[in-house]
Amino acid sequence: MEGFDLFNTQKWTPFESLGITNAFFYLQKDVIVSTWITIVLITILALIARYYLYKPGSIGNTIVLKGVGMAMDMVHQATQRFDERYCIFIAAIFIYIFFCNIIMIIPGCEEPTKDINTTIALALISFFYTQKEAYKAQGFMQYVHGFIMTPLPTTMHSYSIFSILFLVVKVIINTITAILSFPLELLSKLASVISLSFRLYGNIFGGSVIVGLWKILLNSHYIWQIIGIASGLNLVLIFFFGLFEGFIQAFVFSTLSITYLGIGLSSEH
Repeated sequence: MEGFDLFNTQKWTPFESLGITNAFFYLQKDVIVSTWITIVLITILALIARYYLYKPGSIGNTIVLKGVGMAMDMVHQATQRFDERYCIFIAAIFIYIFFCNIIMIIPGCEEPTKDINTTIALALISFFYTQKEAYKAQGFMQYVHGFIMTPLPTTMHSYSIFSILFLVVKVIINTITAILSFPLELLSKLASVISLSFRLYGNIFGGSVIVGLWKILLNSHYIWQIIGIASGLNLVLIFFFGLFEGFIQAFVFSTLSITYLGIGLSSEH
C-alpha cells in the first residue's frame, strides 16, 4: 500500500520559503479550488434566482418561492416567529453545504466538506451566531444564568432565625452547584460544535471513501468500466453519495442549527 493515495490530495506550502514547514500551515489545494468553484456556482445560482423573481408564473419563479417558503417554515417552527435574518442565515447554511456536498459530480472536484477543517469552520459559524442571537435576546444576566444551575429558590417568606439559617444553607448549596455545573454547561454548549462538524464530516468523508475506492476499481481494468456503465452503478453512486446524501446532510445541519437557535431564543419568552 506504499504510495497509495485515495483522494490524490495536493498540498500547498506557501510558507516553506520562510522555513515554516509545519503541517499546520499546509493548504489543501483540492479543498480551496473546490470551495471557490462552489462559491462561483452559488453566485450564478443567486443571479438566476434573482432573475426569476421578476418572472411570476414561470417554473423558475415557483422553485425560488418554494425554496424561500421552506426556509421560512423552518425558522417559524424552530423559533415560533419569522425573522428575515434567521431565514437568510439558515438558507445560506443549507445552500452552501448542499453545493459543497454535490460538487463531486463535477469531474476533478472534491467535496470541501470531506475536510474536517471545513466542517469545523461551519459548525463554529453556526455556534457563534446562535450564541450571539441568544445573548441579544436574553440580555447579559439571563444569558450567563443559562450556564449556572441554581436548583433551590432563595425567596424568604418570613424573617425568623430558622428561615435565615435555611436561606444561608440554600445559598451555599446553590453556590456549590453553580460552580460544579458551570464547566458541564459550558461543555454541553461546545458539544454542539463537535456534533455538527463530525456528523457532517463523517458522512461526507465515508461517502467519498466509497466513491474513491470505486474509481480505483474502475481504473484497474477496462472490464470494470464496462460493468460500471452497463449496470448503472456509476450513476447510482453519483446520485446517492452526491445528490441524495448531499441534500440529507445539508438539511440535517441546517435543521440542527436552527433548532439550537430556537433553544437559545426560547428563554426570552
